[in-house]
Amino acid sequence: MPRKIYHKSSEPVKSVIKKVHPKTLFLYAYGLQFAKYYKWFMETQWLPAEELEEIQSERLPPIIEHTYENVPYYQKIMVCYQTISYISQR
Repeated sequence: MPRKIYHKSSEPVKSVIKKVHPKTLFLYAYGLQFAKYYKWFMETQWLPAEELEEIQSERLPPIIEHTYENVPYYQKIMVCYQTISYISQR
């Protein structure tokens, strides 16, 4: 509901909201999902390379698997380049 109110507000009202609540503006402008990812990115952006690689190795295979199962174009590409072996190694 606050998101709808923010988006339907006039520009002067939006500018007041921006001045009064600069830290929580993204909650109203972009929603809770954005706020969740923003917070996560702010917490992880300065992690050591080893930790970032670990996070990537955990999160990438499910994305590749989902893409293979749901996007015919990438299915063809992955079969052509034998990327499927990467998924099956998990």
